[in-house]
Amino acid sequence: MKKTVILGAVVGLVGLLTSCYEDKGNYDYKDVNELTIEMEEGSTLSPDFRLSMGETVELHPVIKFVNGEGDLERLEYQWTLIPDSQNWQDTYTEEGWNTLDFIWEPDFLIPNGRLQLTVTDPVTGLQSFGEAYISVASRYDVDGAMILSEKDGKTMFSFIKGTEFDLTIPTEVEVFEDVYFKENGEDLPAGPIRMHEHFCMDASTCGQILIMTENGALDISGLDFRKDIDLQEAFDGQSYPEGFGYASDAMFMDRVDLVMDADGHVYSRLKNTNELFHSGYFLPNQLTVDGEQEPLVGCRPIVAPFKNNMQSCLLYDSAKRRFVVVGDAGTGSWDGPVEENAGKPIALPAPVDTPAGVVDAFLAPTGMDSDAEIIAINYFTNNDYTRYGSVSYSIVFYMDGKTYCQEITVQKEYGSFRFSVLDPAVYEITGLPGKPTFAYGVPFYKYTYANNPMMYIAVGNELYVYDRMNPTLPVVKYNPRTPDGELLQNGFTADIVDMNCENFGSRWGVLALADGRVFILKTIDTAYPENQIVYYDSGDLSYGTVKQVLCKTGGLNAWGYY
Repeated sequence: MKKTVILGAVVGLVGLLTSCYEDKGNYDYKDVNELTIEMEEGSTLSPDFRLSMGETVELHPVIKFVNGEGDLERLEYQWTLIPDSQNWQDTYTEEGWNTLDFIWEPDFLIPNGRLQLTVTDPVTGLQSFGEAYISVASRYDVDGAMILSEKDGKTMFSFIKGTEFDLTIPTEVEVFEDVYFKENGEDLPAGPIRMHEHFCMDASTCGQILIMTENGALDISGLDFRKDIDLQEAFDGQSYPEGFGYASDAMFMDRVDLVMDADGHVYSRLKNTNELFHSGYFLPNQLTVDGEQEPLVGCRPIVAPFKNNMQSCLLYDSAKRRFVVVGDAGTGSWDGPVEENAGKPIALPAPVDTPAGVVDAFLAPTGMDSDAEIIAINYFTNNDYTRYGSVSYSIVFYMDGKTYCQEITVQKEYGSFRFSVLDPAVYEITGLPGKPTFAYGVPFYKYTYANNPMMYIAVGNELYVYDRMNPTLPVVKYNPRTPDGELLQNGFTADIVDMNCENFGSRWGVLALADGRVFILKTIDTAYPENQIVYYDSGDLSYGTVKQVLCKTGGLNAWGYY
């Protein structure tokens, strides 16, 4: 689906375009008649509009003469694209841009620019000018959902792009199935595992996406989804260490990047600069907690924004059922030395306070009860300014026939890599019909303008909403409805396998089913049945076996930099 844009509405140009004239020569006085250039009637400003390559721009100016009727037949027109950015050196025009009506499909990026219309009267030599501002982003540098799946034995990377929005919630979308193949002309390696979006200190770019498979890992541009490098090129010697197998997970921070191999061993690199996606090399040695002989194994990162928060990454060490934290650059500069303990794993200490709630069920971060089956571990924001430099985490687990939600806050001491565990609490989740098969807590929770405390818990193909701000209340079943408020026919047709709400305010989420169908849900105020709205349903389109869904964050929510 292509979108046609009335550009005057997009760029905030309503009514009269900027107009002036230039006197070119001698003429008979009766030929002189100044003109104005007006936009098409009814153009309005749309603050949520996203203009990207592949969309058609239209401008339909209206010429009016100041003193009565004039001769439109003799006027000549020329459109010119004028740079407003140091990234451009020259003006630009195309054959066919000599008409009053302007229709164009941009095929290159325009950071900032102006479309100037020059109207010339060849009899008098008078020229009038009108202009409209234009900015064109990449086709994929917009809010949307990324899908990693396997279909007919083939790894697929697909993208659902938001094209219309209601308070940042996508209400209309464009689907790019198997978009990696379409942009690169080749398939991804077989055996998809997961994705990781990462960033650098470059305001002109959005994040890149690391795609990990059992047969290789590729980093692709977030602008055009084209391949950048093979991950093994980022290792010392440009090859994986012996016994590495494949990359199973990753967390790239400001200066310190982490990658896990097939067995969950952790490898790191210290980047030379944070202004590039890749600089420096991963070392072949496996990370070890100080004082321990054996390297970490069975680890996975709890991926969370690092900028302006804890500036560290929390790892779940499944072998010892504990949490380990790895610090980023600390007080180091963008390309200079970093603190001594940056990049070194540190075992998380015991909580400072006594846990609230069901104390007997609390899982110690230093070593969790082996009888507890962990369903999910998620981060969430806790923007309490008395807790600067902290990130909070939720753990959903099943033990002794009951389901629990536990929360802790990890606080980094300013200017050091010393950590405290604060605000421990655990509550039983009631109202579920059985053992959870999946859980996901929205990231942007406490003290944010959205104030979205919802936890989504699946039991097979049924989805339930748990309000973490009212932890003693039972869950509410999510009954998916159309945007018109009608119950979605057949509901969720298969088991729920993944969900992600990594977007501004966690107002919407992408959800995947075992049958390959994908949904975009409204996730704000979903404790109320009438607000449980589905904005997108893939319907008959199956993405195959979905391995992961991930919102494309761009540079929001402290992931990137401006």
